[in-house]
Amino acid sequence: MPPVDDPNDELERTAHLGDRARPRQAHGPRLIVVDGASRGKVVDLKTDEVVVGRKDDCGLVLDSPAVSKRHAVVRRNSGGCEIEDLRSTNGVRVNGRPLPIAGASALCHGDLVEISDHRLLFLDERDALHPDTLGAGLDRAKIAADADDLFRLLKG
Repeated sequence: MPPVDDPNDELERTAHLGDRARPRQAHGPRLIVVDGASRGKVVDLKTDEVVVGRKDDCGLVLDSPAVSKRHAVVRRNSGGCEIEDLRSTNGVRVNGRPLPIAGASALCHGDLVEISDHRLLFLDERDALHPDTLGAGLDRAKIAADADDLFRLLKG
């Protein structure tokens, strides 16, 4: 049996290169609440579906009376992720465009989802390798400012 490479050996050989030497691992799909009462929440979309709503049993709980108990669902499928409005009272918007009631929309890295007074940023760094998949029609300067605010919030 050939010897197993020790990952520490590689780190020692490349320590002088700093972070550039370490391969960056892409995160899977996730939602980050960037605005609203639940700001700062991060949900990794590891299961086939995550329900978003105000009920405690939802995968992502948004604390607002304007959010339906079961407002929307994010589903993983072979092509990526999609979001569906679960016949909510106040609807769902993706990149400023309203979803039809009980209608679904594919999500791409960088899409901004609006549910009531909450804004959620959808990230899937696996898609980020392909610039054509970045959400269309976004105010990228606003997203960058929101991301900076979020990082400051998470750092404390």
